Amino acid sequence: MQQGDKYSHFLAYFVLVGWFQQLYPAVFSRLLLLVAFTGMGIGIEFLQGWSGVRFFDPADMVANTLGAFLAWLLGWTGFGSLLYRFELWLPSKPR
Repeated sequence: MQQGDKYSHFLAYFVLVGWFQQLYPAVFSRLLLLVAFTGMGIGIEFLQGWSGVRFFDPADMVANTLGAFLAWLLGWTGFGSLLYRFELWLPSKPR
């Protein structure tokens, strides 16, 4: 089985957690997001295995979890306000 999709799994969960933790910056919310997206990544793999159409792959779970965890860690740095700083950079709309 091809392992190149692990980068896609990692990137998808990295972007999801990185995006949502910027929308919900409270400490408890960030922790809840990490747990929820990690659980989702693990749960989806089990559902795929039970479906009979897709395959169960523990390596996908690891890639999902690593992507979510790295984004969560970077959220405590300047990365955690990246979207806010980008929005400040945008020109104001005329009213």
